[in-house]
Amino acid sequence: MPDASTQDWTKPAAMAIPKGGFNKDSAVQGRYGPIFPKTPACYGFSILARIIPGREEVFYEYARNIEEAVAGQPDVLAVLKLHYLRWVLFPIKGETYFMYQGIFDTDFDKYTEDAVGIFASSGLNTVFENLEGFPKDWKTNAPAFYSVRPRTSLPEFPRIRRIPVCECGRDQEGAQAQGGVFPHARPDAIGRFNVAEPLRDSTTYNMKESAVLEVEDIQHILLTRAPALTGRYEFLSFRRAASGREWLAAILEKVQSAAAMRASVEKENRWVTVAFTWNGLRALGLDDASLVTFPEEFKQGMVDRAEMLGDTGENHPDRWVGGLASQDLHAIVILFARDAAERARSQAEHEKLVARCEGVEVLSSLDLEATPPFDHAHDHFGYRDRLSQPVIEGSGDEPTPGSGAPLKPGEFILGYPDEEGPAANLPQPEVLARNGSFMAYRRLQEHVARFRDFLRANGKTLRSRNFSRRN
Repeated sequence: MPDASTQDWTKPAAMAIPKGGFNKDSAVQGRYGPIFPKTPACYGFSILARIIPGREEVFYEYARNIEEAVAGQPDVLAVLKLHYLRWVLFPIKGETYFMYQGIFDTDFDKYTEDAVGIFASSGLNTVFENLEGFPKDWKTNAPAFYSVRPRTSLPEFPRIRRIPVCECGRDQEGAQAQGGVFPHARPDAIGRFNVAEPLRDSTTYNMKESAVLEVEDIQHILLTRAPALTGRYEFLSFRRAASGREWLAAILEKVQSAAAMRASVEKENRWVTVAFTWNGLRALGLDDASLVTFPEEFKQGMVDRAEMLGDTGENHPDRWVGGLASQDLHAIVILFARDAAERARSQAEHEKLVARCEGVEVLSSLDLEATPPFDHAHDHFGYRDRLSQPVIEGSGDEPTPGSGAPLKPGEFILGYPDEEGPAANLPQPEVLARNGSFMAYRRLQEHVARFRDFLRANGKTLRSRNFSRRN
């Protein structure tokens, strides 16, 4: 990527912003924080539209092509009289939107005609074709292309400062903008295609709304605690995609959402949770275009990341039991139950389902038993562990004293803002990017008896040292 700060400003240049954007650690540090790339205020317009699901990668590739084209032929876009051209991709309620920002010396009518002319003569396509509502006949029908643009252009485009998407600037009178997406722009200055969920007042994204949890579509294990005293983990492999999908269709009837569990928890005795590995999604037949959109850590899996995770020596994957290091580990089904009888009933029903789905195999299983006391949650050493059970904002739960404020739902559930802002780089299509989560399964050997023997032998010494430090 060229360094804009060292380039000759008198010569044309283009820069493709990398996927994921700039971050504060790589930005130049100013007196009050990071300084992101800027542009002088000028005339221009913007377009906001929803990207057709699955086509986000096209925009990054297109940006790289423009960068290379301008580097090879600096005047390739000269006819457009561009000062500045910028694209922003950002999520709204699990869908990816595209914002186009163009700054140029000519009016929009001529800009449109020149842009259509460049594409038509070169045989190239416009990236706008990947936006919902964009006319398919734009190359031969300039008025159709023209009809999607704003009827007026901004008197003065805001200068870019600090952060992408939610930007600040000054209008012609010099009044400070208050954030949001072009908060001082007139509604008719924002060109928008038809979208099912338009932004409020065509200018501002209501972030608070996006934090309302869709509890009817979130598996119960993410937001609720089953009153189970026993359970069972079963680890599955799908030898045939059709069999795996048959199993999934049947088991989904048993998987409760957070809303359903809350409504029926007093009368239910069994609860089911399902999760998949990346290899499992591939084994089920998920297409490659979707598979590549998952985070690299998920695609690699814990076996390939063993050294990074500290799984060496006695903890090396070669020593993992139950087929957990196998590439054939495709899914886990968690069967929680109030008592042993209910667990046995769940196990028997699941065995029947697996038997019906030829090609679905149980690699291994692990039975679970709660340890007393049963009136509150605790770890195997007997301690209440609130650090691993934070309250999620919007869940309806209240944090216990000393456990901190609720955390943004995007820290745990896909498709919602996290502690740093809107969610980004979500798997596609949308059905994979909303209301799911990433779960790590780790089987640990905890030496409870040894720990208690140590406390008995050293308890007085430890209390004495603790008292000395406090005083």
